[in-house]
Amino acid sequence: MMFQFRFQWSCARFLTLLSILSLIFFSYAGVFADTILTAAHQKALVFPEPEPYLTGHERPTEAVADAVCLFTLQNGVCEPQFFTRAELLEGSALESRGYVVGVVVFGPDDLKVQLGNQNFRPIQSNADGTFMVKGYGKIDPADYLACRNNDFRSADGVHTTVTDLSSTRRGSAFYYFSKVFGDAVSPQPTFELQLAGSDSRHVVEVRHRPVQAIDLNSDLQGIASTAFHYVGHRLDLLINQENNFHGRLAAIAEGIRLVEEAFQIDLVQNVQLIDLNQKNNALTHDGNSTIWFYIDTVMGTSMEELRRMASHEALHQLVYRLRLAHGPQVRRFFADLWGLDVLSVARFQMVTTGWFDSQNTGMSPSGGLFFAFINEKNFMHGMHGGHAHDNLDEFLTSFIHSLLYVEKLESNLQAPVKSYDASTVHVLTEAEKIQLVTLYRQGIDLLIQTAGTTRPDQLGQGKQELVLFLKERLASVERISPQG
Repeated sequence: MMFQFRFQWSCARFLTLLSILSLIFFSYAGVFADTILTAAHQKALVFPEPEPYLTGHERPTEAVADAVCLFTLQNGVCEPQFFTRAELLEGSALESRGYVVGVVVFGPDDLKVQLGNQNFRPIQSNADGTFMVKGYGKIDPADYLACRNNDFRSADGVHTTVTDLSSTRRGSAFYYFSKVFGDAVSPQPTFELQLAGSDSRHVVEVRHRPVQAIDLNSDLQGIASTAFHYVGHRLDLLINQENNFHGRLAAIAEGIRLVEEAFQIDLVQNVQLIDLNQKNNALTHDGNSTIWFYIDTVMGTSMEELRRMASHEALHQLVYRLRLAHGPQVRRFFADLWGLDVLSVARFQMVTTGWFDSQNTGMSPSGGLFFAFINEKNFMHGMHGGHAHDNLDEFLTSFIHSLLYVEKLESNLQAPVKSYDASTVHVLTEAEKIQLVTLYRQGIDLLIQTAGTTRPDQLGQGKQELVLFLKERLASVERISPQG
């Protein structure tokens, strides 16, 4: 009985003590939770979200940059157009007189500038305070800004006069230009420059002429799957002149289509015509589906050569898209054609990276005759261009281009050959003819190996067509008897 009483009393005390402890625990837990929530709320109040960029329509309280220079293309000429810090402080959009083809922003070393997703790069200033802009030349901000009496900040943030701008340290100017000089930095009528300093941000709106789409006539629409655009001020004049403007565009479209149909692959989506004086060229960039033509090239070149030029640029895209320059076989072949010594640094660079500085080797390629033979200026009579010895990409482009016209190979062996630098003309000997045919066979076979060993996910569209094309051309070359 006593045992039962003590047990009941002990249980009662234990339950009572447990209730007290539970009450204390939950009371403190509630206070602790309230403290956490309160602290979090206070933290949100103390540390607000960062302020967004100002828009171009809001007046900034402080200019992040000292000046902005818009390189403007107007009537075939590119000229710098400067805007001072005072003008930036007004908060109004910067109005360009033509197409903005490049931008240079002046400011402190820690300035960060973006146009879309493109980051600006610093420019090394010259000792005299001028800046060298690739494709344009030297610019001197003082020449354009001295008459405005606006003060500037040096790289350390100290305000100075415009005459002291030359004393700013490296990194006080930042630039962005299109991949091809003379092309607009944006196809739209407006774009924004995002500027960020150490403690402030600013968005500058810029207005300029939009890139013009060219309306294709009915004849051109039937052959062109490529869009044509124009950067310039005289499109109507070009169309209305009696120089067959649309016929010239048709020739370009035909050259592109020839390559795309041969390999069953879409390579070029856009042709950009740039109306810039004293520029005569056509070019493209790796990984870009655009071909650029300067207008003097379009208007001053024969229809047939425009076709060949367009094909050449489209083939550059084929070489890039199918990663043909990545094959170790073709890299070694190119190094052999150049005669690069087995233990040389140049050969090591060529085989491992696919490139070496061919302009500064101080040597002539031992395979210069083969380079010259496949250049368009030789293989396609009456044409110009071709620099197969410059680098592997150019070599593969001209080599495959010649294979598109493999029926010319046998007759070309009987014709004189301009040297790769076009300085001399050479008549082929019988031994040289045999050597050229042998190199053709070897080059085609190595390209077949490259296409066959590259991973399918890297080649994608066009792989089977390329291999079939090469095998057909190899069979044609093997039937050639080089003896004249």
